[in-house]
Amino acid sequence: MSWGKEFVELSKSKHDRDSFDCGEQELNTFIKTQAAKHMQAGISRTMVLPSAHPLLNQKFAICAFYSVAPSSISRETLPAQLAKKLPRYPIPVFLLAQLAVHKEFHGSGLGKVSLIRALKYLWEVNHHMRA
Repeated sequence: MSWGKEFVELSKSKHDRDSFDCGEQELNTFIKTQAAKHMQAGISRTMVLPSAHPLLNQKFAICAFYSVAPSSISRETLPAQLAKKLPRYPIPVFLLAQLAVHKEFHGSGLGKVSLIRALKYLWEVNHHMRA
């Protein structure tokens, strides 16, 4: 199996969630049963890197995925020098909530690629939100 060219939003009809196995049961369960529900509820957004070619069921295997969610942090948790420049209410942030790579690609550098792509995605979202 080889991975595709770009991360795309998870689609239950296009992506074979059941074949994903990263070796961590909690992450496997998340992509198989929770990610689509969280997207539908507006809790988080999951992006997947599909395989280059479809499986026999005509769906694409998931080679890697990441999920991001809006969140906030308390001003008091930040270093004093930074905190004094910020408002006195919770600071909105984005959380990289989940990131996993299929076992077949462990050691291939796909984890690094996935993390970089997730950070670029969050930078793009942040860039579009600025006033």
